[in-house]
This record gives sequence, structure tokens and C-alpha cells, in this order.
Amino acid sequence: MRRPLSPPDPDAPLRVAHLMQYFITGGLERMVHGLATGARPAVESIALGYVEDGPTRAMLERDGTRTFLYPPRSGRRFGLPLWIGRVLRRERIELLHTHHLGPFMYGAPVARALGIPVVHTEHSLEFYDVPRRRRVGQLMPRLATVTCVGPSLAAWREEHFGDRPVSIRNGIAVPEVTGAGPRAAARARLGLPEDAFVVGTVARLGPEKDLPTLVRAFARLNDAQAHLIVVGKGPEADRIAAAADEAALGARAHLLGERLDVADLLPALDVFGLTSLREGLPLAVLEAMANAVPFVATAVGELPALAEQGAGVVAPVGDVEGLAALLRSYRHAPAARAAAGQAARALVQAEYSQAAMVERYLDIYRQLTGRPARG
Repeated sequence: MRRPLSPPDPDAPLRVAHLMQYFITGGLERMVHGLATGARPAVESIALGYVEDGPTRAMLERDGTRTFLYPPRSGRRFGLPLWIGRVLRRERIELLHTHHLGPFMYGAPVARALGIPVVHTEHSLEFYDVPRRRRVGQLMPRLATVTCVGPSLAAWREEHFGDRPVSIRNGIAVPEVTGAGPRAAARARLGLPEDAFVVGTVARLGPEKDLPTLVRAFARLNDAQAHLIVVGKGPEADRIAAAADEAALGARAHLLGERLDVADLLPALDVFGLTSLREGLPLAVLEAMANAVPFVATAVGELPALAEQGAGVVAPVGDVEGLAALLRSYRHAPAARAAAGQAARALVQAEYSQAAMVERYLDIYRQLTGRPARG
């Protein structure tokens, strides 16, 4: 492969491509959206996906980030590296940013063959359950500057692979207003009673999220005024629906599928629930926290550290009874729930802002490309 042409104007925005699998409404995709929009005008970003289209693609395009989807094909994606290389050259990309292991494996060798530096972000660890992928993880620092979305992931890589990746916390835009107004509007949007106790989650509905456990824990509340909201799409959707049917939740279970109005829905929640088997730093949890919504979650990834700072509570993975007890404690202690919500919001404002995340990535982009900071 030939090296890409030099940028026509050294004062032009840095041209960055984000490579990911999906254009669904998951946390990773919303993180890419926030980074692409927040880095302007210093950076002009494009986004590449190769597994599945989805609403996030329209959201990126609407907000000024051009997108490219690899033509869906059955079987192995033998042509994907060539497609990535063509897009990188045609768009005169100066830096490739990969997200998760698959995009790194497909994209990093191509970019380096073209002389393009690579930043890779580790969002979670489930991909390393397969031993042969651990070899890729060990070789990763040879092709990319590796970053992690939280200290626990960085510590895991250091322990297992011996490298010391940069930890850059996910960040979000914090809503200016919370309280009764946004709550009432969100509940009206969802058709929920104002006095209901609402537990909700936003996630890609994959096996690693173990959302049937959340359904079972919620069902143990035995509360006719409690409602469960599940937003997302994925292969576990039928299992989650079956768990809700088995628990006889009926109209109190709301499986909404993919939604682009997540920010407008979160104020409806009293508690954000997450029962993942493993995590990094879930963007949806931070988004809920920014709306003064505390969480009940499994003790994975960065969630115990957030809980230690008063933003929520955690239980062991798979502990249905323990999770139900935590939900019950928030249900019957509204003052404690409100205090945890305020602590959660203050924590996001202080340490998890989108501006801080963007600036840290910009520093790395500039170091790797030799681009000076723009005024």
C-alpha cells in the first residue's frame, strides 16, 4: 500500500477516522459521537462501521460527522482491510482511532502500512476470553497507542500484558437542568405514572450485559407501582422478553428497542440498573448519573469506584437477591436515593466531563501527528 498524501494545508483540521463495528445506539457509539463533535474545529472526524447499521449513523451525519458502512456480506470479511485502506487514503486520514479488539485487528495493520498512526481504546475485556486473542492484546502496543476508559482496565492490561496504557475516562455533556420538570416530561414521553418507581437501563442487549438477571431482581420487588425500562437492541432481546414474561411483569416491563432520544428518557428513571458480567466505564451509567439518577449494578469495571464515591451501590455478579435488596433499599428510602443522585451528578460534573475527555485525546492525537494545538 502507498503512503497517504500529505495534508494540503498544515493549518487545516486534523483528519481522524474512528473505526468500530456497529452504528447502533450503544455507549461506545455515543462516546465516538461525543468525541467527534467535541473535538471540532481542531479535528475533522469520519466514522467507519463494518458489522451493522443503526440509528447512531444518522445521528453522526446529522451532527456533521460523515460515515461509511462496509457493504454487508455473509461469511468472513476478507475484503474489509482493503476497503478500510481505500477509505483512509481517499479521505486523506492522518490518524486512525480504533474501538474494541475487532476494529483494531482489521484496521491497525492497514493504517500502519499506510504510515498512519493509530490510537486504540479498550472499552471492556470480554474479547480476551478467547486465548488466541490475548496474543493480539500483547502485540497491540507495537501498532498503536493504547488507551483504556478507566484505571481498572489499564491495571488489567498491565497485569496480563505488561504494558502501561493511558487511562482516559469516558466523558459526557452534562444537562444543565434536572429535577421535576425533565422528570415529568420524560415520564409523559414514556406514558409512565408520575408516582411510579422506575428502574431502567440502556445497553446493547448482548450476553455480557446479563439483563435477564436485572429482570429477575426487579421482579422480586413485588411492587405493582414499579416499572422496568429496557432501551437497546441485540441478540439477547428475546431472552430478556422471555424473562419478563416468566416473571409476569406484563405492562410494567417496557422493552423499547433502539432509541435516539435516550437523553430525553433518562430523567424518567429513579434508578439505573446494570447487571453486566464485565464492564469498563459504561457511558449510559454516566449519562444517568448526570441526570441525578443513582445506579444499582454488579461490581465490575469502574462501577465499584463510582459506588465508593456515593453515586450508587453494587452487588456481586449474578446475585439476584442482592441486587433486589439494593433496589428495594432505594425504593423505600427516597431521601437516600435523592442524595445518591446528587452525589452522582456532582461526580460527573467534576471528573467525567466531555470536554476533559476530548482534550486528553486531542493531546495524544497531536503528539502522534506532530500537529500543534490550534488557538
